[in-house]
Amino acid sequence: MVIEGSWQLQGSTGHGSCVTLWPSRRDALHRVMRHARAYMVRLRAVRDLLLVASIVVALFTVFGADRRAGSASAAAPEATGKAFHFESPSGNIQCRMDAASVDCLLVTNSWRRLKTRPANCDVDWIPTDMGMFLDPRTGRWKVEVGGCRGDVGPLCYKADPCFVLRYGRFLRSVIFGTHQRGIRCTSASNGITCTKIGREPGVRGFRIAREGYVVF
Repeated sequence: MVIEGSWQLQGSTGHGSCVTLWPSRRDALHRVMRHARAYMVRLRAVRDLLLVASIVVALFTVFGADRRAGSASAAAPEATGKAFHFESPSGNIQCRMDAASVDCLLVTNSWRRLKTRPANCDVDWIPTDMGMFLDPRTGRWKVEVGGCRGDVGPLCYKADPCFVLRYGRFLRSVIFGTHQRGIRCTSASNGITCTKIGREPGVRGFRIAREGYVVF
């Protein structure tokens, strides 16, 4: 029988002595290292293939989202009872809304008259804060001008960023029960208008802008 590889002699080579052949340990180690290197090459190839695949999937996701956004109609996102945090294209009007309330504030304003701080407000008073909500006690929609708050409210900041509601687009957050109920906010160059959805009594909505506001 012929065995391939390098061989070394063990024992005496004199006359009549027994000679035993063993594979070289160094050659065996080289073979193990070659197999290990080949395995590592294949492993790196698989890793690179998975990396390329993940990049392709990410690109398709981004381009698909951009294409959907570009081809969308005048409507912006809509969801059942979902909360939205958004701002006008100028960034001057910043709002937070869900199906039962909406709160907006102005970063800068040119209102002629500002509501004064109430006597019972011992935290931050924001006179250009406007909110519309469905009062759970009376079942009526109400609008309040001026906000007494100890938090940032609808303000956009790095840890809680807003998305831009472009002019001509709107948001709706609705709840379905015996009938549809919720709020719709539309962005325009003359401000953001928010109106109620549903049959509940009370105000219909408001429009807030740098120059002033309207409740209707």
